[in-house]
Amino acid sequence: MSEENTKSTDVGKRSFFWLNPEWISKGTYFLLVLTLLSGCSTFQRIKSNKLLASADLKNESFQSVVPIEYISNLPVFEVTIQGEVYRFIFDTGGYTVFSERLTDRLIGLAKPSYIDVKDGNSTVSRINTYFLDELEIGGITFEKEGFATIGFTESEWFSCLGLDGTIGPNIMKEALWEVDSQEGHIILSDKSKRLEIVDSGHTIPLYTDPVFKPSLDLQIGKEIKRVGFDTGFNGFLKLIGKPSSDYLDSYPSVLRLGNRTNAGNSIVFSDTKMVKLDEMGLNGIVFRNVITSVGNQFSSDLLGSQLFDQYKILIDLSGKALYLEEFETKPERQTKIESFGFGLDFRAGKVVIDYVYQPSAAHDMGVKPGQEILKINGRHYAFSSYCEFIENFQLPMENTMELELLQEDKPFFVSLTRQTIL
Repeated sequence: MSEENTKSTDVGKRSFFWLNPEWISKGTYFLLVLTLLSGCSTFQRIKSNKLLASADLKNESFQSVVPIEYISNLPVFEVTIQGEVYRFIFDTGGYTVFSERLTDRLIGLAKPSYIDVKDGNSTVSRINTYFLDELEIGGITFEKEGFATIGFTESEWFSCLGLDGTIGPNIMKEALWEVDSQEGHIILSDKSKRLEIVDSGHTIPLYTDPVFKPSLDLQIGKEIKRVGFDTGFNGFLKLIGKPSSDYLDSYPSVLRLGNRTNAGNSIVFSDTKMVKLDEMGLNGIVFRNVITSVGNQFSSDLLGSQLFDQYKILIDLSGKALYLEEFETKPERQTKIESFGFGLDFRAGKVVIDYVYQPSAAHDMGVKPGQEILKINGRHYAFSSYCEFIENFQLPMENTMELELLQEDKPFFVSLTRQTIL
């Protein structure tokens, strides 16, 4: 699902996909961010923009604790619609989106408009927009919300997780949302004075666009970059850039060849650059040794949901502020990439090489993206579906690995040792 390798993410680490997905299809970004395409009809764009920004709050004077779980490092909670409970991603960087199967179940929907969009891979497609009377989150009722149906919800990399859609900033703007990953909940409130983090936390100014998607300023070297804050992106940081980006040239880097990226309605295979920044500034907060991916196929710069690993965060879109309170004990953020030199994926019923680092021993020995893996340390892996793969696949614990690959219809053997790639 994700890509960012901010937690020792490549092949060679034993972990379930649900908790730390990066060792599988580490090129598979879970980007739900969408951007308006300037070439679409002006009338439809304005109409859809207004619709997708709409939502009202029915309740007054409230505070509700909403349980959350993290699936592929994405915050997920329950939403009640027309008396049924569904599971949605908390996604600051996208629209409110319902899966087509959910939309088909709902009664009394009107399809007032459409919009042409670019997804995170800069692929253009048309989506339909709708209007819903109300939904509930933690007993709090939101009315007259606009939402869209987008093809990514029908993809196996989404539906295997049992998700029904995403809650976007049109709904978030109506309340305050304090996300605490260690306690496993979101506090949903109408007043900041109810929340201690407003006084004790570090304040970050936010900027919002016409549909209330937030962005903030990062300092990288002498550059100030305005990046989207997108909790529907399960990495830490990604930046738009060509293989040679002026302000990134001086930092250590490696190439990731053949990286698979899922975003919106498209899947793209492309090369990305992994860069280690000595430090990154966020309005006075300094992050050191930050691993980021850089690619010219990305449609926007993003800071993602892995920020929740380090901080309790209050999101106030209407007040245009983010409040961060560092956890006393927190998991280590990855500051280097340790790997056997490649990542894995499941395609057309086969376990295959997803991407390969260059330079790496794997690359030097002829491992290539897309190659079928026959055996790992002598064991053959077979799965009936992608869902079975992500639920059940685990790698051995050893620091050495022997791969049996298929190359030109013949077995090809490679012995590798985990190494520091970056």
